[in-house]
Amino acid sequence: MKLKVAGSLSHRSGTEPAAFATDRRNRVVYWNAAAERMLGVSCADVLGCSLDAVLSRGTLDSIAGASVLEIPGTGLRSDRTIYLLRSEAQPGGPCPLTERERGIVELLSDGYAALNIAARLGLSHATIRNHIQNILRKLNVHSQVEAVALALRRGWIDRLAASPALAASA
Repeated sequence: MKLKVAGSLSHRSGTEPAAFATDRRNRVVYWNAAAERMLGVSCADVLGCSLDAVLSRGTLDSIAGASVLEIPGTGLRSDRTIYLLRSEAQPGGPCPLTERERGIVELLSDGYAALNIAARLGLSHATIRNHIQNILRKLNVHSQVEAVALALRRGWIDRLAASPALAASA
């Protein structure tokens, strides 16, 4: 059985949202082209597979904010869960972080720990920890790695560019 995403769920641009569905055993039963583009996995590779086997833990965490529709069924195989994904991985959009917070995320992306960042910027360790907690809250993520990954995907920081925080401290 293939589930079709209704046209009324389409984005304003006229394209369907990234969506997939699982059965009661968490096996993928539907995977649309938008999900292929967003998650980088083809429909042929995922149909019938366990969702946990298909997507990494980080990806599963990132789709935790998806719209989820649970459809109970009467038959043995009729329970379905449909996931409609938001396009968070797309570059652009205004960065909710201050310049200082962006500089800290850049330093995190370079592998610096909070204590090293504090020494580099001439701030207390507690101040850097507070900045990091504010970053996690603003980006709605649970770890520093997730914050760095989101900032890179959205284009808010450039891993290849010289860090302004580093340049200021030199």
